[in-house]
Order: sequence, then C-alpha cells, then structure tokens
Amino acid sequence: MRSAASSALVVMLVACRPNNLFLTYVDKPTGYWVGYNWRYNRGAVSLSSLEGDQGEPGDVNPAVIEYMFAAPESPFTRYYDLVLGLPDRPSVIDADLTALAPEASKGSGSGASPRGRDYACALGRKLARPIRAALQLTGPRVGPQFKGTASVHWGIPVDLDAGVPLLEYERDGADEMQTMILRYQSAGLLVMRSDATRDVLVWDVSAVPDAFAGNAALDPSTVDAHIVALHPPSPDHAQ
Repeated sequence: MRSAASSALVVMLVACRPNNLFLTYVDKPTGYWVGYNWRYNRGAVSLSSLEGDQGEPGDVNPAVIEYMFAAPESPFTRYYDLVLGLPDRPSVIDADLTALAPEASKGSGSGASPRGRDYACALGRKLARPIRAALQLTGPRVGPQFKGTASVHWGIPVDLDAGVPLLEYERDGADEMQTMILRYQSAGLLVMRSDATRDVLVWDVSAVPDAFAGNAALDPSTVDAHIVALHPPSPDHAQ
C-alpha cells in the first residue's frame, strides 16, 4: 500500500529540462535538445509512470536513423510539412529551417524548394550522433531508468493528427515537441513515438545489414530495400 508521504506525490508536474548530465546535444539557434534517461510527462502523472521506458542500450546505424526521420509517417516529416505551411511562423521555426536548409536542399532536386521530408532527413542526419550516444547510455543507478532510449525535444508543440500548432493553454507547460526513440536489438526492432500524435511507429530492421552497427557503411537504398514497417500505413500521411 502506498504511504501517506508517497500518496502526496501521486500527482505532479514534470515539465523542465533535465540536468546537463542527461543531455547529449543542445542546439544553440533553437534551444532544442537531445537527451537520455528522460521522459517529458505532460500534466498530471502517477509515480508508477516514472518507472521508465525500457529499451536495450546500444548503437544504431546513422542511415537507419535518417530513414526513420524521413519516413512519410514520421512525426518529423509531418511536423515540417505542417510548419512550412504556416503563414506566420515563430522565429524559432525560421531559425531551425535556416540551419537545416543547406542539407535539406540536397534532397529536393535542382531548383525545387525542400519539402517536409527533406527537412526531416536533414534533421536525422544532424542528430544521428547525439541520438546514438543517448541510446548507448544506461543512466544512473537510482531514479527513473529510461535506458536504451533517446528523447528528442525538437519543434514547437503541435497536434499532428489535427494538423495544427498547440495554443499556449494546450501545451501543459511543454516548450517542445518530444519524440522518443527506443532500441530493441534482441527483437530487431526500433520504435518511435511522439507526444504530437497517437501513432506509434515500429520498424523491423532484422534484415537490414549492420542496422545496429553505428560505424558501418550502410547505403540508404539498402535500408529502404530491407526495413519493414510494422505499423499500419495511414492515407493521411502516405506518399
């Protein structure tokens, strides 16, 4: 039975950036960041929810990370499609787009403007190293354990299923969209879920050569040919 002291903590607000101990990257232009052993819980949560998301610590090939970010159903592709269409964008969005534009333009073809997928791919390339670092760390011996996970706090808070940015009173104290990446090498799986959508994305990478070998050379076409999406396709954000 829960003690009186712990009962007083059943409801709490967790909405702050973690100590630098838990950060693997902070972006100077935007303040967005990547961390480990951390989960952003909006609003009221119970103590049991702080037990942690358990992945399996280890590496992931950067080409696989880029694929996950740039998939049509990825929260990052959907996010950039959304913010590119905003008539009045906050300055933090423009700072992010400006920083990613040189890489994003490489995937858009001669003379074409980069699409959401191009920006998402550029972001995956940019964040591959800190994501890999986060996935390999196991965290402290005390407190919540989110080992084998990377927490990507990137983008303004949005509702991707509704296709709109969240208003200030809808954000529950959140400053960024949060996306969790979890690694399960024993099952050959990678999981991505975001607080901006109800969709949970799961890929089977067991047939992708060197999917869990971070320093191996892996061509994107090889990833595309062998990776299998286990989540159902959605006509709302399919190519």
